[in-house]
Amino acid sequence: MSTDTIVNIAAKTDKAGRHANQDNFLLIPDVGNVGGHNPDDVNRDRQVIIPKRGTLLVVADGMGGMNAGEIASQTIVTSLRTSFSDVPDKVFASDGSIVDFIDEAINAADMEVKTYARKHREARGLGSTIVLAWFLDDKVYCAWCGDSRIYCYNPAKGLERISHDHSYVQALVDAGSITEEEAFNHPDSNIITRSIGDNDEIVRPDTRIVKLREGDTWLLCSDGLCGLLNDAQIESIIAQNSESSLTTLRSLWQAGETAGWTDNCTILLLSVLELGTPSQSAPTTSAVDESTPEPSRQAPVTTPYEARPPRSSFGPTGQKRQTIGDKRMLPVIIATVLLLIAICAAAWWFLIRQKDDNVTKEQLKDKIENISTPKEEGQVATPVPVSPAATQTPTPPRRQAAKPNKASTAQPETTTPPATDEGNETGNGNAAPADQSASSLNTSIKNQFNNGSDD
Repeated sequence: MSTDTIVNIAAKTDKAGRHANQDNFLLIPDVGNVGGHNPDDVNRDRQVIIPKRGTLLVVADGMGGMNAGEIASQTIVTSLRTSFSDVPDKVFASDGSIVDFIDEAINAADMEVKTYARKHREARGLGSTIVLAWFLDDKVYCAWCGDSRIYCYNPAKGLERISHDHSYVQALVDAGSITEEEAFNHPDSNIITRSIGDNDEIVRPDTRIVKLREGDTWLLCSDGLCGLLNDAQIESIIAQNSESSLTTLRSLWQAGETAGWTDNCTILLLSVLELGTPSQSAPTTSAVDESTPEPSRQAPVTTPYEARPPRSSFGPTGQKRQTIGDKRMLPVIIATVLLLIAICAAAWWFLIRQKDDNVTKEQLKDKIENISTPKEEGQVATPVPVSPAATQTPTPPRRQAAKPNKASTAQPETTTPPATDEGNETGNGNAAPADQSASSLNTSIKNQFNNGSDD
């Protein structure tokens, strides 16, 4: 195996289905010798040896009326070319330092776009997506912001979407509200949730490090392509036209023309012809994504190039896509959510209060029914029948324990009615009548006398 990684690169951008091209791209074959792409190289395929400091590919998809989108994407490309013109040696010490450098470079580009917007009121609302892939040794350092995409195709593994869209419909997919198929034709697919130049927040690109493999075909594109062709279609085209990057590019472009362009389109392709061995200076502390890309799980394509319906948001202003902040949707969304929360809270409080009121009324009713009504003076309570077995005969008080009477033991036992002491409660808590208490006391005294007390 060669010590050099040999790749094949092709690139193309065009206004396609729009009146002006707001897309832009940056292709730096050798980061150590920055010149950026030459317009003459567009629509051509070139063979490149990945140099020590790597090869950089960038796609920026601008948005905003009055040519603001074109200005935004061009500003990003210019800023990144400057940042990568002189990469300090310390950056290559680790994967973490490389990712940090990419973040800083994208943030610098973001500040350039915001500065321009502050100076030019007519450019208010401009912004751009970005996808970046830095091929360095046997790794690819990826970063993105917005809904432009990075794909990787390998004959043994199929097509993998490396980036993850920052968009409203992708959030719905992640939440399980809609499927990928429904997201593809969703009417709000033009709304992105993160972009370069968004004044509402500091740019936060996502990053990922992927192992480079021999036979890989890397695709960076604006949504002019991935918004028109689904992943299964893109995979099929790359698989059938992988002789070179230029062959693949021409096939993808022809598919877009057949489907009917509805947007600007930019395509960058890099095919790994031969994978070399990592250099001695390659970073050793790795956060590389070692997972094996899974083939596309979308349904098989029945028609080769099914056209996607035009987006309803396309208009004469040339502003093809809006961020949530640009559409001033964020305050509306927040207000709607707060209103829904307030309604739910009010409904919950009403139900709980109603439930508590019902419980209180029932408890109060029970308590009222259980409260004994005070008896009028002179009224005698009706005795409640008590089972004899449940009534105990009280033992009269004695100074000393009684001794058994031998004479009385020979006589038949006299049955006496059960007696209760005055003031003791019956089994149900009602007091015994006065005449019954006196009779019981007399009977008790007679029993004591007959038993022969020593007193």
